[in-house]
Amino acid sequence: MLLYALLKKSGRWIATGQNREINLIEVRYLAPKKALYLVEVNGSKLLLSGTSERMETLAQWPLVKKNSSNFEHVLSEECVPQSQPDRSGVE
Repeated sequence: MLLYALLKKSGRWIATGQNREINLIEVRYLAPKKALYLVEVNGSKLLLSGTSERMETLAQWPLVKKNSSNFEHVLSEECVPQSQPDRSGVE
C-alpha cells in the first residue's frame, strides 16, 4: 500500500499509454500489511518487500535489450569459459 501511495503521489502511477516509466507488474500479499511487489522501471525489474512501515529492495534484474533474446542475455552474463584440467603428465 505504501508503494501504491508513493507511485500515485509521484504522478507516475496515473500516466497513460505505453510511455509509463514505472509499472506495477504483480503484488503478492503474504500477511496483513506485508506484500511482495514486482515492479518494472524503465525495463529493469525490481522485487520489493513492503510493510506498513518500510519498503526494501530484495532483487533487481537488469534491462534486457529488445533485439536480443532472454536466453542470449543469460548466456552472455552467466557463462564463463571453464579452464581445462592439466593433463600434461597423464596418458
